[in-house]
Amino acid sequence: MADYSRLLRFSPVVLLILLCITTDRTRSVMAAPQETNDKRLTTKVTPDSAEKIDGISQAESQAFARQLEAAVNEGDLKTAKNLIWFDKIVTRSLEGLNAPKQFEKGFRIGMNSNPPVDLLLKQLKKEVDSGGSYRLVSIVIRDGHRHAIYRLIGANSAMNYHDFRITRDGKKVCTDQFFIALTGERFSDTMKKIALPILAKQTVINRLTGAAQKSLDSLEKQQIISRAVLSSDMKTALKTYDELPAEAQKSKLMQLYRIMALAGDPEREDEYLKSIDSYTNDFPGDPSLGLVLLDAAVLRKDVKLLGTSYNALNAWTAGDPLLTLMIGGVLANFGHQEKANKLVADVDVTSIKLATAHEYRLSVSIASDDHAETLRQLTALRDDFGYQFTDLTTVPQYKAFSESPEYKTWTED
Repeated sequence: MADYSRLLRFSPVVLLILLCITTDRTRSVMAAPQETNDKRLTTKVTPDSAEKIDGISQAESQAFARQLEAAVNEGDLKTAKNLIWFDKIVTRSLEGLNAPKQFEKGFRIGMNSNPPVDLLLKQLKKEVDSGGSYRLVSIVIRDGHRHAIYRLIGANSAMNYHDFRITRDGKKVCTDQFFIALTGERFSDTMKKIALPILAKQTVINRLTGAAQKSLDSLEKQQIISRAVLSSDMKTALKTYDELPAEAQKSKLMQLYRIMALAGDPEREDEYLKSIDSYTNDFPGDPSLGLVLLDAAVLRKDVKLLGTSYNALNAWTAGDPLLTLMIGGVLANFGHQEKANKLVADVDVTSIKLATAHEYRLSVSIASDDHAETLRQLTALRDDFGYQFTDLTTVPQYKAFSESPEYKTWTED
């Protein structure tokens, strides 16, 4: 009889799928989901309100969201785990599989023996300690439920969003659903994709698709690719990808890994853009497309696509000022200073409390020759975040500023 508890060895794959959010890009750009039929992203959000939803008040929702944020940033694994109803997430990952009771039991043992959520929280803490950040952006109402949306900035400046649905387990307010912007799906759906081939390998069911059955033979290579991307060994990731069967290469996850492995390599930019085009053609309307397509918009200077991506994600998050500043910086670099200034005009940069926010705002002011704003942002970066600057007269982008009265003020401070 099969020992399904050995599923433990597969749980790192789930983690690696999740953690690629922080290895996605070396550029400081972010995408938003485009128009899609996925209701998790297109359902209109409304601002949070005072009435109870699912028996949970606004104050309780805020307390939960802030507690989770603090637990991640402080590395308080015990508190964070207590706020995530992981068993419920595992249950969702098994829905629709029609798996035998023994398989379900073994799957739970495997997941609980080395919980992906533990590894995820540890990795998030590592990113924060290495210069990244994990912040609550908003609490919204979506599909009649409250959702807490967080922004993750990895140590390499890559950005992503997490969406936690807020619920109640007895007297405890917690989360039972976790959506990941990069994968474009719930964590439980990602786990299900891991369970399916394992289930097939044990020959418990015979009605899986041919693609799922063939993927069993390449599971080990897929794990190698996952680990290689996570460790930034892109050469190994691409080499192993080329060794996969054709059908495995066309899978959503493997294509995403290939895109990540090609990203940031200027010598393979054409290949990178072609890989994005291929992914777009194979998965039209997928919620993850925005994360991929914005970078293509940047490289191709496609302002229309940039705007579509920004508008979609801005609506989904109920507005993220850091994202607004980021897109403003990209527009300014494209030469659209008027659009950039209009976009960022009302953003309270100081309230974001991140040096990155000031950097984005500075990029807009420099491109626009707004010397007063440039002085404000340089001063904030120096005084509030400890930045040290070289002689700005030697930096071409600062030529106009260095000839302004504001520059004299800067040198005298």
